[in-house]
Amino acid sequence: MNNIISENTQYLRKTASLAGNRYLHLLYHSLDTPAVSAGLPDSCIFAEPMKQEELILDFTSATIGEAAHQLYRYAHQQRVWTFAGEMGAGKTTLIAALCRLLGVKDPVSSPTYALLNEYRYINEAGMQEPVFHMDWYRLKDPAEVINAGMEEALSGEHYCFVEWPERAVEILPRAYLQIRLSVRSETERVLHARHILL
Repeated sequence: MNNIISENTQYLRKTASLAGNRYLHLLYHSLDTPAVSAGLPDSCIFAEPMKQEELILDFTSATIGEAAHQLYRYAHQQRVWTFAGEMGAGKTTLIAALCRLLGVKDPVSSPTYALLNEYRYINEAGMQEPVFHMDWYRLKDPAEVINAGMEEALSGEHYCFVEWPERAVEILPRAYLQIRLSVRSETERVLHARHILL
């Protein structure tokens, strides 16, 4: 663990070993949330509380489950999550990993033509709860989101995962989680996540 202190910002980088020789890299930017809330081992609790402003994860297909877990710990209170990235960056694959983490048993696939898929899982209270999965790649007009009834899901209390959010960014709520995926290599992906409040 290395602490790098500058005039304005303290950074902490922790490399956690996963799946043998695979590694997951976490980068947190300062000020006041304990490390344990990010799902790190007890031995990695910081001497001083930190605030997570941005989460950066490197992952592969072998470590995507752990990446989903870290992402969930970082932002589980946020209900609308957007996933941006080039075609093939792994948006749907990451959403499928998040759905498995929640306990969704249904097959997860990108609703490219239907625009919206709805899955179900059992929440902590033992009740069935929906998860909404949207794909806006084929949107011609943001009004299609409203006409399809997706605006109601975006303003609700359930998880809503949106691929290609840039097609109708004006429809998004004031507060949401922004996730950007990029391709590092054929097998590696990099995830940047941060909370947006407009």
